[in-house]
Order: sequence, then C-alpha cells, then structure tokens
Amino acid sequence: MGSRRSDRPQRSTDRRQLRHSIRSKTRCRVEHVFAWMVQWSGKSVRCIGLARSEVRIGFMNLVYNMRRFCAIRRVAAS
Repeated sequence: MGSRRSDRPQRSTDRRQLRHSIRSKTRCRVEHVFAWMVQWSGKSVRCIGLARSEVRIGFMNLVYNMRRFCAIRRVAAS
C-alpha cells in the first residue's frame, strides 16, 4: 500500500485519485491515533517485559477509544 511516485510528472487519473483519497483517509486516522499516544505517554513505553508493554499499549488504545466514543456521542446528542 505504498505511494506511487514517478520520475516525470504525470496526470492523475480518476482511479489513482480515488485510491489516493482512500489511502490518505486511512493514513490520517492512523497517524492521529499514534500522535495522540505519543503526546499522552511519550515516545517510549517504559516497562520490563513484552507482556507488560503490550498491556500498557492496549490500555492506551482503550483510553483513546473511550475518549473518541464519548466525543462522538456528545456530537450525536447535540
């Protein structure tokens, strides 16, 4: 799922623009989650052991999803 790059400028076809639009929406959503995790907890996970690190990252994901759910409900209620 990499980006397509050419040596010479080319005109974007409708199909290529559609693929780019889909990829950029996914990329935006994923990068937003990781940016939030870095801002909230820092760039590294300081735990001893892989299992503890996985649990800590899992809890960060859970907190992010709960905050997102609450925000979506707040918007839907208004």
